[in-house]
Amino acid sequence: RLEINKTILNKYIIMRQHLLILLSILVIYSNKLIAQNFYSVNEIQQIEILFSQSNWDYILDTAKQGSDSYTMATWVKINGVQFDSAGVKYKGNSSYNPSNLKNPLHIELDHFKNQDYYGIKDIKLSNGYHEPSLVREVLLYEMAQQYMPASNANYAQVTINSTPMGLYTNVEAV
Repeated sequence: RLEINKTILNKYIIMRQHLLILLSILVIYSNKLIAQNFYSVNEIQQIEILFSQSNWDYILDTAKQGSDSYTMATWVKINGVQFDSAGVKYKGNSSYNPSNLKNPLHIELDHFKNQDYYGIKDIKLSNGYHEPSLVREVLLYEMAQQYMPASNANYAQVTINSTPMGLYTNVEAV
């Protein structure tokens, strides 16, 4: 009887190890799948940013004109997943203008705190400067991928301090 119990115990231990390995593989695969979907051209990402300061635009403009440093957002939500203390700044040279209502954004989830959205730490959002259709950039990356390695791109609906900022092009950082 003792021999039977040892055999059953050994089988249980082996089965448990296999189950843990299988679960690990599923978690890794699902994270990669979600990260790939973050740039899927078939999905519009939802990005919400909350700054504790009501004059967030002035602060981002001042940072852009000065040291080009990141401003700490109270939180950034990506498709409902909240990240506290993310870094946000305006990006671009010709596409940035302090009088624009919609400037390009660069979000670094891990600038102040070690965090990522399924492996993605860097989010670059273009404002469609001189391209009101917002189609060319995403289409260019889709075409380039047919012939060479290229970044993924899609769209993101951005809200800052509960104000809808509009649709941005979401381009994978290289």
